[in-house]
Amino acid sequence: MKHKYRSVLALSAMAIALTACAPTVGTGANVVGVAKLLDSADHPEYSELVADGEVSSSDYEAGFELFQFCMTTNGQTVSEPRISPVDGMALIWEAGPGSKATDAEYQGVLADCYAPYGELEALYNETGPGVMDEPLRRAVQGCLTTGGYDIPDSAVDTKAIRALISDDPVKSLTALSDCLVPAAAKLYPDVAAFPIR
Repeated sequence: MKHKYRSVLALSAMAIALTACAPTVGTGANVVGVAKLLDSADHPEYSELVADGEVSSSDYEAGFELFQFCMTTNGQTVSEPRISPVDGMALIWEAGPGSKATDAEYQGVLADCYAPYGELEALYNETGPGVMDEPLRRAVQGCLTTGGYDIPDSAVDTKAIRALISDDPVKSLTALSDCLVPAAAKLYPDVAAFPIR
């Protein structure tokens, strides 16, 4: 059984560009608090990434590599990540059991390996809404406009688009998903999932 997850790191070629261009993100008490939490949970390699109170794209790259290493050294598989066209920040990746692993073994390894990385991912998700890939943004805008919503060109992220749809989080997510998922599947047929945050 394969699982699709999103992660938060720049891909190899884009990592350099994102690291050079992106400001330091995820600063403050929450970063230090998570560093202490991770350290107390016997994950000093993760806490070192955020102990300075800042979370950069290079910290996320290192965090994903730690997660991937944990999975593969425990006999499981993790695909190479791809930056999500939905926000240009999150990574989309797939994980699955190794050839000799039972589903229960895989689930246990996944939970153990992802737990510290998930904390790091949550910090990165707080850094901003990201910017939707332009072809996808235009397709979503056209679909929502057809559905009666006024979405200006300046709405370039899911948070801004959802706010223009409705104050009701369920209604805004449903309307956005109804337009985004089919458009993304058409534009990016090799991508298996399109997380919306």
